[in-house]
Amino acid sequence: MTETCQLCGDLGYYRLDVQPGHPQFGKVLLCECRLEWHQARLTKISRLSPEMQGWTLNHWHHRRGKVNVVPQLRHALDNGFGWVTLSGPPGTGKTFLLAALTNEALIMGKLGVYTTMADLLDDLRETFNPKAELHFSALFDSVLTARVLCLDEIEKFSPTAWAEEKFYQLIDHRYRNWDQGLTILATNRRIGLDKHIIQETRYPGYLESRIMDGRFQQLDQFWQVGDARPALGGS
Repeated sequence: MTETCQLCGDLGYYRLDVQPGHPQFGKVLLCECRLEWHQARLTKISRLSPEMQGWTLNHWHHRRGKVNVVPQLRHALDNGFGWVTLSGPPGTGKTFLLAALTNEALIMGKLGVYTTMADLLDDLRETFNPKAELHFSALFDSVLTARVLCLDEIEKFSPTAWAEEKFYQLIDHRYRNWDQGLTILATNRRIGLDKHIIQETRYPGYLESRIMDGRFQQLDQFWQVGDARPALGGS
């Protein structure tokens, strides 16, 4: 017979009994008793290859110094909340940095996942298979509430009605709860210059309006450098 968790009552989430004005007042927190359970779900959809699992921010700083974004990314990871968007052409190191951030988040004991938008949508569709190990709601909830979500190639998916709806729900949830987790996005489009990050969208401007909120970082220095793949092995 298992004992009931004294912190969350086995619900998986809890609120601290603190006064208004406290940084954690009113926030829903993930209980320690469920961290491994949620991380196991995220690991199933992680797109970190064996090589990528060895990437860290230290490797980037040592091998490629032209884009000085590491201090900003470290600060965001240490804070553990907010949005950061990396914008630049393929081959300039964005994937490397997202993978490195995911690895370091896991080392810090934070729920984290790296995936592309297209792969995430495929994983969500797969849950409708009767033989799937995870239900849709369980997987989607784990992604929505991940402490660190590194979402690569956000524009590279076919915007069917279902896919765009799920993408909108994901982006909107992470945006509304920006102070409870860190969201790192990467795109090959110029934010604010290209017409839309997601082409032929039913919701024009909804992604850009959140990225360009004014509270969040946009790191577009990647447009100023050449291909970094020979040194980093990522894009």
